[in-house]
Amino acid sequence: MKKYQLTICGVALAMLTGTASACDVIHAVKYEISEGGFAMLHNGAVVHYGDEGDVGQYPLLDWLVEGENTVTIEYRGDAGGNPSTFSLEKGCRGEFETKILQEISLGKSEVKELTFTNDTPVVSEYIHAQTENDVGLMEAVKAFQTAVKNGDMEYAMAVHAPMLRNFKRQGAPIESVKEHMLELLSDKNAFLSQKLSAKPIMDGLIYQVLSSDDGAPFQVTTEMNGGTLSWNTGTFWGKFDGEWAIVAR
Repeated sequence: MKKYQLTICGVALAMLTGTASACDVIHAVKYEISEGGFAMLHNGAVVHYGDEGDVGQYPLLDWLVEGENTVTIEYRGDAGGNPSTFSLEKGCRGEFETKILQEISLGKSEVKELTFTNDTPVVSEYIHAQTENDVGLMEAVKAFQTAVKNGDMEYAMAVHAPMLRNFKRQGAPIESVKEHMLELLSDKNAFLSQKLSAKPIMDGLIYQVLSSDDGAPFQVTTEMNGGTLSWNTGTFWGKFDGEWAIVAR
């Protein structure tokens, strides 16, 4: 059974909704994993993972910079195995048609890069972060996990405020996104990662928090439409108005 990754809650819908007279450019990486697995980095930030049987699309809406952007695929596989494919594609918001910019096939353990140019000004919540250091960060992450464990959904949602502002700016159906997030955050089978550590990205404006096995602080897997849906959050944090908050999953 193929597994379908829920990349960014609501954003896949946002890529296909809304209209504009000019092209609102969106880049994404489509992938189909035959064997092995991969980690995807966008400008140094680990943004996505996949394993054997996964088919999906990851929109590159976070960690954009003006000019050249780099997507790194860290692939693990066996030489001589069936190759997995990755294609970097470009499209317009509100349109289904995309153009393939680059395509690679990987069958053995190796690292390859895909690059694209972003010609538009970056408009994202992370540029508004006032992060100076990581003081208090891990305490904030633990407070989020505790809120989820105790069923305090008001706190768990509130700490996602910058991320939700990004979704709204990107044209996502925000009320539907909130409803779906509440459902996922309330899932009794969710896994809360331990042994977490943080590293700065985007010149220290944002910190990426991962476990020793590269897991997000919050992870959940559930059945949906005959497949397995995976979602995680709590990975990217920044300081806004003096408080730590989640700016992206």
